[in-house]
Amino acid sequence: MMSLWKYCCLTHGLYGYRVKDIGNTVSGRKGENDSMTLQSQRFQIGDYLDIAITPPNRAPPLNPRMGMGRPF
Repeated sequence: MMSLWKYCCLTHGLYGYRVKDIGNTVSGRKGENDSMTLQSQRFQIGDYLDIAITPPNRAPPLNPRMGMGRPF
């Protein structure tokens, strides 16, 4: 069974936090984001990581108002 992992970086912006989608990976499968590093995404001390893990056989709702397909 494979889980989907989605990663975002939250940084301080002028009017609050900025969210940058930095990639995703599926457990048990090779993907293009597997070799990505935090340094390559300009992650800095003080930034936050948002990690969403979707269990196998569960898909997020397709609601565009939820933003970037993230169900939270």
